[in-house]
Amino acid sequence: MTKAEQETSPLIKGVVEPLTQEGLIAATLSTGARKWQGVVRLPEKDKDGQWELMGERVKSVKADKGFFRRMDLK
Repeated sequence: MTKAEQETSPLIKGVVEPLTQEGLIAATLSTGARKWQGVVRLPEKDKDGQWELMGERVKSVKADKGFFRRMDLK
């Protein structure tokens, strides 16, 4: 997928980029016009049962902390 195709792809612009900014997507393995494959970090709850905040998720992704899984989006 070319840079121009990525910039106009609804999947990349509307789904992948926002999820990356929110700290849910950790890495991209491959992209296509209608498919994305990558690694996501599973959100975690704190001891009070509250979901972690976006900043905490982003820090954890950068530090490779937490549980990661492969994901395909079509």
